[in-house]
Amino acid sequence: MQKFYSFLLSVLLLLAGSTLSAQEKIILLNEGNWQSDNGRITYFENGKVVSNQWFREKNGFKLGDTPNDIIAVNDNLIAIAVNWSNIVQFITPEGKAVAATEDVPNNRKLATDGDYLYLSSYGHECGIDGHFAEFQKGFVAKIDVRTFKVVAAVEVGYEPEGIAFYKGHLFVANTEGYGRKQTAENKVLAVIKIATFQSKEAVPFWHDAKSLPAAARISADGTDAASANRAATWTKTKSVTQIEYGLPKATCFRFRPL
Repeated sequence: MQKFYSFLLSVLLLLAGSTLSAQEKIILLNEGNWQSDNGRITYFENGKVVSNQWFREKNGFKLGDTPNDIIAVNDNLIAIAVNWSNIVQFITPEGKAVAATEDVPNNRKLATDGDYLYLSSYGHECGIDGHFAEFQKGFVAKIDVRTFKVVAAVEVGYEPEGIAFYKGHLFVANTEGYGRKQTAENKVLAVIKIATFQSKEAVPFWHDAKSLPAAARISADGTDAASANRAATWTKTKSVTQIEYGLPKATCFRFRPL
């Protein structure tokens, strides 16, 4: 049975301004229908649709099947995780494709520190420097955006989804997707130390949840470190300061609807 995902998946808002006028530019990523190869980008300027096939018009080929996430890596580069096509596509803010890699299959969500792109994957192998590393569970890959090559990967847990970067660490929500038996051991927020790119700790979510965590997010000022699930509940767990990541004392992991 064909499975359909949410029509609108991710919005990237880019603002460009001058002393005389401000121009709002919005890039809207639409994943389309799974296995239909109809993912696309809609481009807006000042509240008006410029194109509903922006990527295809700029590059002469389709974006791919089921794009899951989009992120501005820096002022000159945007990355797109195209899940079912097993592609990470890089474009300029003007929409021009500049590079792509197929070394991270079944890619899901993106995070960045400006120099590297980090992405979660449900897959069990990853291309690194000309060879393939194999994993029993899902992993996070690290891509150098100067060369567009995968330079490292680390196993984090079953079906990792949301990923967030903060103060030298990545926080990754493992979902146990694909109907796995839920266990306290596997329902964890993996923590990766960027300097060594090793998963250094697994923070437990909760033991009686009926829904699974789907995203990890941390606000720019560090006042909110969160993991979201699809249930209309939120549960407090271990504070971030207890695992020593330099966030404010009031910060907690929270579970919220997407």
